Amino acid sequence: MIIKSFTADTSAAALKMVREQMGGNAVVLKTRPLSGQTEGRGVEITACLESPTAAQSSRIFPDKPATPKIVTEPVIPESAPTPEAPAITVVPRPQPGRLSTRFDSIEHKLDMILAERPSVSAEDSAPPEVQSVCEALVDADVPIEFIASLAESLQTVKAADSGDAGIPARAREELVARLSEMMLPSIEFNKGDTLVFFGPAGAGKSSVLGKLAASLVTSGKLKVRLATLDDFKLGAHEEIRNYADFLGLPVVDTDAEDESVRRDRDVVTLIDAPGLPHGSAQIEKLAQRIDAVHPDHRFLVFSSLTRSRDVIDLAHAYKSLDPSHVIVTMTDLSSCYGSLVAAATGSGVKIAFTTNSPGGIGTVNAPDPDFIARNLLNVEVRLETSASA
Repeated sequence: MIIKSFTADTSAAALKMVREQMGGNAVVLKTRPLSGQTEGRGVEITACLESPTAAQSSRIFPDKPATPKIVTEPVIPESAPTPEAPAITVVPRPQPGRLSTRFDSIEHKLDMILAERPSVSAEDSAPPEVQSVCEALVDADVPIEFIASLAESLQTVKAADSGDAGIPARAREELVARLSEMMLPSIEFNKGDTLVFFGPAGAGKSSVLGKLAASLVTSGKLKVRLATLDDFKLGAHEEIRNYADFLGLPVVDTDAEDESVRRDRDVVTLIDAPGLPHGSAQIEKLAQRIDAVHPDHRFLVFSSLTRSRDVIDLAHAYKSLDPSHVIVTMTDLSSCYGSLVAAATGSGVKIAFTTNSPGGIGTVNAPDPDFIARNLLNVEVRLETSASA
């Protein structure tokens, strides 16, 4: 942020100086009359610029040119004896304009870097309703790139076109449409399908596996068996066996040499995978093991408690495992659903399920774009606030 005061004979003249140096995004903080000042300057305006570019900063606070040094050469009388000429080192003086050109290049590069950082700050001409929508999405931890894109779309909407609720209504409608493109309304499983669940440690992979297994048995009336590729976590095999015992399901060895044992055409096989740290070299080995079981569905599992920036980074790390769908867990433990948007945009695949309560109890649910949009926009709170006002 840059804050600077401008003085002039009139307010109009001072405001003109503000616009010339700070541009149209400057905010006037204070206007003060100057009585009894010399040179006729009677108004002082203090303004600020929230996010100046390097060029604007240079224009507002120009560097003072260094005072040139005057170099004089000694005058030697003609009658004086000529001494031996000492070795002279010639230091070239800087060429005029070369230094300024270099600074211009640096400013250009800084401007490019700053431009690459998306900003959700609406322009001065943006309606307050658009700014309100952006603020709600920021609070919900929605990725900044997604917010900027939505805000740009909403800029074309005028509240006068459909009353004061025009932009909020359009925001919800647009958000539901975009979320619908990121989510599957339903997914079907057939006999003989193999499902693999992978993702970061603590995301709830085993819990999802247990819930989906229970749903397939009770609602889908399918034969189900469980397995695990997790040789890292202590008790991983025991955890899968506990789920299997609770549901009355068999456990299969995915490393069995007999193909008929590893793949039963009458049974749906659910396989848990180890949670690997971000950037782990083990991901490549895990990819080979997953390819060996020839899965029909590859579920990348994230917790809704993970911040969006980390979800995106992790999604990129797991792309080598070629996920087909995303599952977001523990949605009842978070009031910020921005991680759902991050999971879909970061992985490039659609969300198949969301789950709530941790552990093997509860159900897997198809994502509801309208409910998620309400959560992201904090619709209920905003409606109550408007009613009380």
